[in-house]
Amino acid sequence: MMFVHGLESGPSGEKVQGLRAQGLEVVAADMQMSLKRLDRCNSVSRNLLRTPEVQAAGVVSAALVGLGLGRRSVWPVGLAGVALGAWWSGRGEALTRQAIMASYRRCVEVQREAIARFEPDVVLGSSWGGAITLELMLRGHWQGPAVLLAPAFHKVHRAMGLDPVGRLAGLEPGSTLIFHDPSDDTVPLEDSQALSEQLGLPLHAVDAGGHRLMGLVEDGRLLESLCEVAG
Repeated sequence: MMFVHGLESGPSGEKVQGLRAQGLEVVAADMQMSLKRLDRCNSVSRNLLRTPEVQAAGVVSAALVGLGLGRRSVWPVGLAGVALGAWWSGRGEALTRQAIMASYRRCVEVQREAIARFEPDVVLGSSWGGAITLELMLRGHWQGPAVLLAPAFHKVHRAMGLDPVGRLAGLEPGSTLIFHDPSDDTVPLEDSQALSEQLGLPLHAVDAGGHRLMGLVEDGRLLESLCEVAG
């Protein structure tokens, strides 16, 4: 089984450890993904810093701050803040969308290479990893089977300014199950319901500890479902 981890998680988190403890062979690739962490190379923050506009603003800000310190004056620092604030109010949303798209593409490529390398019999995608798993299906890199845990496909596409329904049109995934806890306060249950209705996928609304769904691991239901879809 191949695990595609969530936004702030990694390839050796609690789900992986729990499934391995139950005797399942689990492989996972590190997407180096996060929203804000700069030590992860595919994070949104890192990709935001890679944009020419942010880099240019950083150079201007640093120059103004340096000028202010050199002259023992604080006005350049204030000017830099005003300039950056004006720039951000006009371009911040668009640049953030670009950064999320860049992170998304990089993560898809990591998992495409992982599928080719590991040749799994089933893929488990959690949250952000659920969105990436569906994207792999859309691009023909994986045809299923799969289990999706609170997949964030709709949420991620809204953040990128894209239409999730239009992008999913025509997708016919293989044997795929969706699990979602109604108490999830990170990814709304309605997103999984929309996904289930559009693609005709079984949706299991379960009380399993909120967004992380660790209850499915602890009571063995996730292992059972993975074995079921894998045949």
